Amino acid sequence: MKCCFSIRFVIAGAVFIALECTLHARVLFYPNLLTTEKNLFDECEWTPPNQSFEKGSISKRLKGGPFSPDDIVYSVKTVRPHSAYWRARPAVKKGRKYLVGAWVRFANAKVLFGNDAIHPVSGRRLDRRLYCFGGHNAWIEPFLSPRTREALGGDSATWRLCYRLVEFPEGIKADSHRSFFGLYLAAGEMEFSKPFFVDVTDVKDRSLLVDIADEKPIRRIAAIHVGLRDIIWEKDFASPVTSYRERLDGITDWSRGLDRNTIEGHALDVYYADGSKKTVFAPQERIFQEF
Repeated sequence: MKCCFSIRFVIAGAVFIALECTLHARVLFYPNLLTTEKNLFDECEWTPPNQSFEKGSISKRLKGGPFSPDDIVYSVKTVRPHSAYWRARPAVKKGRKYLVGAWVRFANAKVLFGNDAIHPVSGRRLDRRLYCFGGHNAWIEPFLSPRTREALGGDSATWRLCYRLVEFPEGIKADSHRSFFGLYLAAGEMEFSKPFFVDVTDVKDRSLLVDIADEKPIRRIAAIHVGLRDIIWEKDFASPVTSYRERLDGITDWSRGLDRNTIEGHALDVYYADGSKKTVFAPQERIFQEF
């Protein structure tokens, strides 16, 4: 009995260590300026959905984001077709340009990253929206194979980077700007983490950063133009690596595709030593925006 207990203890310890490694593992691809420029969201408090008009929504602050198990995660869930958003109010200025986004994950949801304000003269509402949809209608569930369901909804454990540019050239009514991230007119569940609101008006750095840590062994990585599928940079490792970091200066441009409704940016293909492959996007593929 004592021997069995010891074996169970060793196995449990090994599982715990494996889970810890999994929590720390990451393959991320994002604008390098996020590591150097001020994030205006750091000065804001995120408030959960207002139950007076977002009734039935469930919101929580959790832990376990894309970079670290200690990252704050903002979660929201609705059980009927309804909008529900976390909100923050970063200050914006006339004539300035901002990069706005976050890492998001979901299996079946309609996600909206919104920014709006009041025009200083006309009083009309100015909307700057970004949508990321995934999943399927629940009624077709019985007709889908597990593989098809996964393809439609994506991996709910994967953090997907979404961002767009926001500006108000004519200015706004004082203190009228708000950012709202959450679910758009749908039943579903989503989480977002590491939100950013960065003034990029005078930023010269257009590079994307490859940020890999504590992954299973990797033999090759390649950066690609989404849409064209052109390989613009690649690196083969003589010996497989588990961590790697490089700024792709003069090769990538985080603003690629941000002038279109459907954004086509960059992808990073990761080829593992065991023959498997992962692709991450900057920003996420097939997101679309309203100007």
